[in-house]
Amino acid sequence: MQSEKLIELLLAYLSEREDKTTEISKLSNADWKALLRLSTHHGVAPLLYHRLSNAGVKVPDEVFEALYKAYHSNVFRNIQYYHSLSEVLKRLQRGGIDVIVLKGAYLAKTVYQSQALRVIGDIDLLVKKADLGQAEKILLEMGYGPTERPS
Repeated sequence: MQSEKLIELLLAYLSEREDKTTEISKLSNADWKALLRLSTHHGVAPLLYHRLSNAGVKVPDEVFEALYKAYHSNVFRNIQYYHSLSEVLKRLQRGGIDVIVLKGAYLAKTVYQSQALRVIGDIDLLVKKADLGQAEKILLEMGYGPTERPS
């Protein structure tokens, strides 16, 4: 199957807007491997694992095992992220700094059925410009630092 068609199938299957269970269960081994690569590349392998494990779709063992590992490693990684985020938020609040959590960490808690389904690469925080220096000081004290100067 062409890569574009696999992406469309992956999107439709994960969005649950259409029932693509029959179509996805007919994939060849090569297509399953390509779907695994695509889902990993786009950060949706944990979500694909969750959907497939609840749908009763027969997935090649090698692909299912890779999705299983992606899901469980994401669970543990997200537990660490949320623990760190909790500590950061406490310290910033103690410093009198209002903060808003953005993007991945926020979406994982509010949009997804489970925090384990969203791959988080980093944690994005928004603070008032007037608080930026103090926030940066607190984060540096905690061992965090920007990879580039915040805007």
